[in-house]
This record gives sequence, C-alpha cells and structure tokens, in this order.
Amino acid sequence: MNTVRDRPPATPRRARPAGIAVALAAMTVATVALATGCAQTSSTNGPADPTLPSGGVTAAVPVSSLTCGTSPAITGGPLPDQDWAEVASCPIGAPHLASGAPAPSASPRPVTITHGDLGPLVAGLRQPDAPRSTGVCPAYLIALPTFWLVDRDDEAYQPHIPKNPCGQPAEAVVAALRGLGVT
Repeated sequence: MNTVRDRPPATPRRARPAGIAVALAAMTVATVALATGCAQTSSTNGPADPTLPSGGVTAAVPVSSLTCGTSPAITGGPLPDQDWAEVASCPIGAPHLASGAPAPSASPRPVTITHGDLGPLVAGLRQPDAPRSTGVCPAYLIALPTFWLVDRDDEAYQPHIPKNPCGQPAEAVVAALRGLGVT
C-alpha cells in the first residue's frame, strides 16, 4: 500500500548579500583557473620570445635608467655570461599608510641596489623551466620583486625567471632572492 507523505513546508533561504555571492564566484573561478591551468602540459623549457635581441639574450640597459614604476620595458630572457656585481630591484607592494596620512606621490622611485653572493641566484636563473604539472597546483601566487642583474659596467639585464611545474617562480630563485634580502 502506497502512502503519500506530506512534506514539511520549505523554510525560506536567506539571500546572500551580492558582494559575498560575487566574491564566492570569483574565488571559485580563480581556483578552477589555477588548477586547470596547471593541468595543461607543455614541453617548453624557456622563453620563446622573438623580441629578444640577436644572440638570444636579454637586452642590457644602463642601471642609471632604472626606476621603480617607470623603468624601460625589457623582455626578460636568458642571461649572457657576465661577471655580475649586484642586483637592482623594486620592492613588492605599496607602502603602509597611517590613518589620515597623505598618499605617496606617483613619481618614480629609485631602485634598490643589493650586493652579495650572486652565485646561487645566477645558478637558479640558468635553470630551465620545469615541465608543466598534470596535477592540481596550489591556488596562490608567488610574487617576486622586479629585478635586474647588474654587471661590472653598470649594465642591467632583466632575466627570465624559470618556472616550477605549476608555473610559479622556481624555488632556487625565490630562495636566492630571499637570501640576498631582495623582497
């Protein structure tokens, strides 16, 4: 014998504020994009950039022309064999403002020059890109400062940053920059 059961009345759902719904949707899309982006395979082991100068190495610019925020557009590429003297860099992030403090001007800032043992950094930068992962990758981004290697003639070169299997900067480069205090 079949009986029909009455369902209890559905309780109305609370509407989510639009901002939360949009944020959840954006986080879902970002997570899926990062995860699927790492699921693609690639056999590329370095930059294939036709804009590199002849010889296939990154172009040199005078270190005096570098500023944070308005430096010349340089295509990062393989480094030439040089005797590297220092690292010029622009720090990551905006300065912390105290409540009510005026915003900093948008004028260019000078680069920070760092001296130290550049051997580990150069070795890390000479590594090829790792083959892309076919698995799931973490949903975060490793941000590096913009930086250039500077030779003894005060010529700056912006290197290609080798990538790990998830497309993030290679750990050897991240560790070497951290060891030099370049953040």
